[in-house]
Amino acid sequence: MEVTPPIDDDQLLQIPAKRGVFCMLTADDKPIVLLTGANIRSRLRNRLRNPDQQERRKVPNLHEITRKVCWRLTFSHFETDLAYLQLARQIWPDSYSSLLGWKPAWFVYVNVEDEYPNFARSRDVLRQPGEYLGPFESGKSADKFIDVTEDVFDLCRDYQCLKKYPNGSLCTYAQMNKCLKICDGTISMDAYRDVLRQASEFALGQRRGFREKLQSRMKEAADNFEFEFAGRMKSKIERLGEFEKFPFANIEPIDRFQFILIQSGPSFHQARAFFVNKGFIALGKDLDYPLKPKQIGRTIRDMAGHVDKLYEKSEVDRFVIGLVSSYLFSSQQRKGIMIRWQDSLSEQYLAKRIEKAVKILHLREPKKRTSKKSKPKKSSAETKTR
Repeated sequence: MEVTPPIDDDQLLQIPAKRGVFCMLTADDKPIVLLTGANIRSRLRNRLRNPDQQERRKVPNLHEITRKVCWRLTFSHFETDLAYLQLARQIWPDSYSSLLGWKPAWFVYVNVEDEYPNFARSRDVLRQPGEYLGPFESGKSADKFIDVTEDVFDLCRDYQCLKKYPNGSLCTYAQMNKCLKICDGTISMDAYRDVLRQASEFALGQRRGFREKLQSRMKEAADNFEFEFAGRMKSKIERLGEFEKFPFANIEPIDRFQFILIQSGPSFHQARAFFVNKGFIALGKDLDYPLKPKQIGRTIRDMAGHVDKLYEKSEVDRFVIGLVSSYLFSSQQRKGIMIRWQDSLSEQYLAKRIEKAVKILHLREPKKRTSKKSKPKKSSAETKTR
């Protein structure tokens, strides 16, 4: 829409008072600013007010230079942020990342084939070969995950010490028997790699065997009156419990970063589906409410097709992963429905999740039309009397 100052209400009424993303442009179509809003008309009105009307607000004088406004309607917080990311990237491909309200997600990285393998946090997902576990809510959370893993599996805590293998000196942890003593060659690098593999598998859910092994060692040590060693095993078992708690309970490898997102749709009778496969998002067809089994089945089939697509790892979008991850750790009201994809996901389960979240998704059934009762016709006798 072209705008002519001074902006009056008649011009603003052409812009919907709905959620969306809008861009303000100069007369020669140069973008000035890209913004989001739950009510884009109201947000635009505030931005285009005459500076004299601004109440001591230090804002650019957009009133004089804005001549066009473009907008795109969106219907949920997630769709708004996704549209903002896509548009910002198109408009400012070299600097868009500085405009985003989120960063690439934190993952824990390990490559057991490295010369000196270790667990480390990283936001540079899939930039080099190895295993990426996550996502984590923060770098601090990733550090805690590494700390628990190192304690449970007696891994080396000091990378510089690890690099001295096999000619290093024993560190404090090694002297307290809380380390496998890789630095001085007490354990071989191949054996150390095997422990790292076991730690990675444990972190991803393969836990029963290792827990039972620790419990057996603790009991055996107690029976032999080796109480110090039994105490260490008990401490490890207690730390294992942290893997069962939020947010570590849902840690997965990056290859399993696949979700179905159900968000609010364009009306109270529709929900919108998004399919996430690592750094790629596809928009599904809207779901009518009340739910129709055929549409639920189609949604699951479409997601399966999206998951089957092969993408080059170099093309994976870190900022899309960051966006989805930020919603994983947000409030239920904001994130809508997020279901991690499994081949066994059933239509019944998806339908049940949507039914439980109808208030969050602002869904309601259409009102039934009531037919007006026709008035009884008057008899000919009544007509004649009147």
